[in-house]
Amino acid sequence: FDSESTSIRVDLKITNRDQEPQRVDATQWTLVNPRVQTLEAATATFPTTELAGGATTAAVVWFAVDPRETGEYYIQYKPEGLDAARGIWRVTVD
Repeated sequence: FDSESTSIRVDLKITNRDQEPQRVDATQWTLVNPRVQTLEAATATFPTTELAGGATTAAVVWFAVDPRETGEYYIQYKPEGLDAARGIWRVTVD
């Protein structure tokens, strides 16, 4: 959390464990704030939109947040819209 830029920054590394290429982009990442509102990424640095089988990429995703809103935030990664699989990480902002 960066209170001066009012953002939450997520540094990530994604590995495609399949043989087929997979889509990677900011739309797969969301942030749920303490008021249970889902926020889309404000900006991201994905170097590609398709990750080859077995390849790994690094990126940064930023979410704009209200610096006065403290509490539990949840970062969500949902790679496939119609699949229930997803990753969730909790971030506490004091």
